[in-house]
Amino acid sequence: MEKSDSGHEPEKPDRFAMGCLITIIVAVALFGLFLLVGSLISSAPKQTESERVQATKHCEEAVSGQLKAPATAQFNSHESESSPGIWTVVGTVDSENSFGAFLRSEFQCTLTLTSDTKANLTVDYLR
Repeated sequence: MEKSDSGHEPEKPDRFAMGCLITIIVAVALFGLFLLVGSLISSAPKQTESERVQATKHCEEAVSGQLKAPATAQFNSHESESSPGIWTVVGTVDSENSFGAFLRSEFQCTLTLTSDTKANLTVDYLR
């Protein structure tokens, strides 16, 4: 081995320091990737609580209009958004039939926002 003028061996790169440097670079890169993915997810359009409540209300009104005794309707609804601007509301409704007996029916409605002030509502099924 060659010795320097002072009689010591030349310094070799410290493996520990190199390992730490590589670990820090990888950690910073992963952190940046997580930030990028998080910003993409949070920038997706989200429906507001108000829109969710309105979709459920309009669907229940449409289903009530098809019942024999709409005033007796008791809803258990669960809504879900299929895609931005489209709400699908599913659930059950208990209501009186023509003979006064309570029956449970399943329903599904789809509400599609066509503009800021207009929407199309369809009762997909009531059975």
